Amino acid sequence: MGHNTSALIGRMPINIEKIKFYGLAVAFEDDFAIIFLDEDHLFQWYLKLNLDYVSDNENLRFGDELVHFFAKEIELED
Repeated sequence: MGHNTSALIGRMPINIEKIKFYGLAVAFEDDFAIIFLDEDHLFQWYLKLNLDYVSDNENLRFGDELVHFFAKEIELED
């Protein structure tokens, strides 16, 4: 059985309060944060925030507004 996991990976520090607010799953390894992105969860926030995300053949496309919004909110992007 195969699994497909999509995630944002970045160096610490990140904004833990925003992680909690958006209900994002996160794991920590050394100086890195791994934020797991579930398509159902992204769809829920797409409806709430009206930020575009696109699903293509059950694989997330990482150039869209919602994923970049989360990255900025948790301080993975400047």
